[in-house]
Parts: sequence; C-alpha cells; structure tokens
Amino acid sequence: MARINGKNKISGAIGTVVFRSLNGKQIIQSKGRKITQSQATRSSAREFRQCSTWAKGLRLSYESFLVAMTDSYMHGRLTAALYQTLRHNTALAPGSRTPFTSDMSGLAGFEMNTNSPFAAYFLPEITVVFTAGREVAVHCHSFVVKDAVPFP
Repeated sequence: MARINGKNKISGAIGTVVFRSLNGKQIIQSKGRKITQSQATRSSAREFRQCSTWAKGLRLSYESFLVAMTDSYMHGRLTAALYQTLRHNTALAPGSRTPFTSDMSGLAGFEMNTNSPFAAYFLPEITVVFTAGREVAVHCHSFVVKDAVPFP
C-alpha cells in the first residue's frame, strides 16, 4: 500500500511498482523479485560478512590514530582487500579461512586515504609483523625528517 506523506510525496508500493524518496527526489522503481541463492553463494556471503566484521574491528582499533584522515570509501576498500587476500588461501575451504590462517601480505601497501597517499609523504621503510603472541609489531628505522618527510 502506498501513502502520501506531508510533503506530497508517495511512499510505498502499488502492485509491482515501488515509490520512495532518494536525496529529496521521488523515485519510482519495480519491485524486486525473490532470489534463490546457491549453497556456494551463501557460503561466500558468510565469509564476506566475516571479513566485514574483521575490517570493522581493525578500523575501530586504529580510529583514534587516524583521526578522520581516511577517505570516504576506505571502509569498503579495506573490507574488499581483506576478502580478496583471504580468498587467495586456496588450501582451506571457504568458510574456514580467517586472517590468522591466511597470508595477509596482500594488504601490504593498503592506503587509508587514496586522495593523500601515505607513501607519498613518508619515505622511510616501515616493517610490520604479526607476532606469535597475536600482536602487530611496527618498526621504523631512524630518519632525518627534512629528507624523509616531503611537505606538499
């Protein structure tokens, strides 16, 4: 059933047509149809959902460090990069792969802000390793700021 709201816009459905507002504009579209997913599709979706959860945990853990210096698509790019890296682990079956059982080197060089890449402004080499105690160890060799950090 469709209704007219206080702004004289229709929202709801009439038959196979759906009315809604998007960014203040009236949108009319056809109703979606029910999709039957295969077992492989459901398995892949579960694994992607797990990657999304792990990526969110990572983002929240370094959020105070980045202080809103990421681009607006970083969350989606990080989830996709994590998922692609996980999928390279063909030794394990989908659904049983985790960041702890897979090689995460595919995330090397991931930029949090594609509009202002970190590698363009910080030249020293940084090494990051995952320790046996399940911690991330970051090491940066000593450097001279004038030579290693170019300012735009």
